[in-house]
Order: sequence, then structure tokens, then C-alpha cells
Amino acid sequence: MARLAFSRLCFPRYHNTFNPAPSLRISFSTSRLAQNSLQQPRRCPKCSIILPTALPACPNCHYISQLDNIPSYHKLFQLPFEPNPFVVDTSKLKRRYLEAQKICHPDTWATHGTESHKIAEGLSHHIGSAWTTLKDPLPRAEYILKLQGIEIAEEDQLEDLEFISEIMQVREELENATPSEVPKIADKNHDEILKMCKDIEKFVGERDWEKAKAATIRLKYLDGIKRAANEWRPDLRQ
Repeated sequence: MARLAFSRLCFPRYHNTFNPAPSLRISFSTSRLAQNSLQQPRRCPKCSIILPTALPACPNCHYISQLDNIPSYHKLFQLPFEPNPFVVDTSKLKRRYLEAQKICHPDTWATHGTESHKIAEGLSHHIGSAWTTLKDPLPRAEYILKLQGIEIAEEDQLEDLEFISEIMQVREELENATPSEVPKIADKNHDEILKMCKDIEKFVGERDWEKAKAATIRLKYLDGIKRAANEWRPDLRQ
């Protein structure tokens, strides 16, 4: 099968719009300093109370400011980047996300002036982007690779013909599946996703970015099957 045709068949239509600036590229040799800074509470520059989140927004005196330097998504939620940024406590992530959104939600700042409301909108958008990126393994892996200057393009392909053949076979099974067979295919694919996530965790921990990229591409194909299974309807069968 032609490369383009295979890409259309198996590569999910997923796009992560985050594009880190060069200043955001994080090396593991310097991220320890950033990790240490997470342990130091920040104080409001206006009323001096300890800020409840990593955001420059104070619910006590209604001080709010734009981010001087855009922090990593991990730092934004006060989550550890080391020893392995792919390992994220999703329960803690969700709690920190809800706390941050409560502090900077635009509605909270609607009565505190146009400028404060505008700043809150920007902070809220940034928080939302960080949340959607870190909560799921695929965008999280892509984000970590981007911080290392590694991009995954749709035309990136694997040389693993056995894996490609398996993906195409599962796609075919899904297209011809009955309603009772779809959950079984989805469950089996979910197990493969968990295994691939373990591989990514291992490669990221070893700082083996070439293997981490290849595993992320595999995860992208598996995620495509997941999405196809979730969107499966009898009337869409060929």
C-alpha cells in the first residue's frame, strides 16, 4: 500500500497545536532547578500572601498579571518534571487544574476591570491547553518530545512492518465488526495502549528520544484505532 494511503488509513487525525518557543525547550540537566523552585511558595507582590497556585493571580487582593515567562506545563500545575516527565499523577493534575481554573476563570474577574478580565482569559486558555496536553498519554508524549525539539509529523512512518500489518488487520476487523465484537476489539487495543505507554515511560526515563519518538508514533496509531472504535456505528460499515 502506498505510504500516503496507509497514512490516511491508520494515522489518526489528531493535532496538538502547542508549539514551544526555543526558550521553553527543557533539558534534564537544568530541569532540577525548576523542580526545586516548585517547592518554594510564591507570594502575591501586592498583598504578600502565599498564592494558592503557580499563577500570578491572587483571590485575596484581586491582583492578576500575565505570565512573565511561560512555564512548562508540569511547573504550571506544580508537578514534578524529574525523574520522568511522562509519569503524571492524573488525580493531582485534575485537582490542580480545577484549582487554577477557579482562580483565573474569566467570570471571576468580570467585575474587576477590562484589563484584569482580559488577562484572566489568557491565563484560563493557557491552563486549559496544559490540562488537555498532560491528562492523556499521547499529547503528553508529543509535548515532552517537542520540549526536546522533536516534532512528529503526519508523514513520519515506522519501519516496523509487522506492527503496521497488525494495525491494518485490526482496522479491517473493526470495519467488518458486529456491535458485539467492537468492545472486544477496543479492549484488546486498550491493553496494547497500556503496553506502549510503559515503553514510552521507559524510553523517556532513559532519555532515549529516538525510541521514545518511535513508541509515540506507535501510540498514535493505536489511538487512531481507539477513536475509530469509539466512533463506530453500524451504518458506517463498508
